[in-house]
Amino acid sequence: MKRKAMPPLAEKFNNAPWKKLTITGIGGTKGKSTSAYYMKAIVDDYMEATGGKESAVLSSIDIYDGVIKKESHITTPESVELQEHLRHAVESGITFAEMEVSSQALKYNRVDNMQFDVGIFLIFQRTISVRSSIRILKTIFRLN
Repeated sequence: MKRKAMPPLAEKFNNAPWKKLTITGIGGTKGKSTSAYYMKAIVDDYMEATGGKESAVLSSIDIYDGVIKKESHITTPESVELQEHLRHAVESGITFAEMEVSSQALKYNRVDNMQFDVGIFLIFQRTISVRSSIRILKTIFRLN
């Protein structure tokens, strides 16, 4: 029950920063980091050409939110840390963010209450069973 309470409380405490950003969420089994950085490069080129700020990124490689730039040790931070990073981005004048969304983040409610402007779902590996694939898809799309 505590875990389900974290996202709405973190969102409220940080003034729902995800609502003020254009966020691309990237999920799947392989290629999340690569895709996040390709997307970041495209968005950052656009922002540079139009006089905007570099986009934020939350990945398993590193985190940049306009205030903090650090090595990451987890694919998707817990909701309290996640909403704090998004708040930093908003306060820094950043308008776009790319982030990896792991299956664990979905399973443990880290991104509950958030809506992504763009969702990218990458191909499953062949080694994953059909049963596991269905379970992951149900989690992602909140199906019963």
